[in-house]
Amino acid sequence: MKNSGHSKDNLFIWAVAIAAIAVLTVIAVFSKGQTPEPITDTGSLKIGDSAPSFSLPSATGSKVALDQYDGKPVLLYFNEGVGCQPCWKQIIDLEKNAGFTFYKIPIVAIAPNNTSDWQPIINSNPMETPILADTDNSVSKSYGALEMKSSMHGGMSPGHTFILLDKNHKVSWIGDYPGMNMLASEIISVIKEKFGDKPS
Repeated sequence: MKNSGHSKDNLFIWAVAIAAIAVLTVIAVFSKGQTPEPITDTGSLKIGDSAPSFSLPSATGSKVALDQYDGKPVLLYFNEGVGCQPCWKQIIDLEKNAGFTFYKIPIVAIAPNNTSDWQPIINSNPMETPILADTDNSVSKSYGALEMKSSMHGGMSPGHTFILLDKNHKVSWIGDYPGMNMLASEIISVIKEKFGDKPS
């Protein structure tokens, strides 16, 4: 009976050890998914290229064009849209970050949904960030967002891709997040590295 007790204890210890290893493995894989490898091009664009112009309807009804931000850096956020809660939660998290308030760099979200699809989300989660309807994915395609690892449904829609433009609207940085989440502190570090400590 004593041996049986020891065997049960040993089995329990091994089970706990295996479970701990499994948890650590999942955490490691998940963490790796949050921080992308350095990206210098999207297939369509590379660092230093001029950003393609666009004009798209926003969820609020007005049209938003890239040239409205002439002379200012812009963070473009290509995402899957309303079906991806982490995607639109990301917008809320970025808006709440003090770094974006300080640097005053506008965020422009671009997704494949119709403007009306966003209304229930915006009504319950007010956002200042313009959310643009790229229903034919033409803008996402021109920026290479459909070619990234995070792209969804076999390249049919963007996933979780950020493209930072400088004040001349040249591509300054590209970040792709298959894990569907980016830490706001990470992009703030990138902005500080690219543009210094002064607001835009």
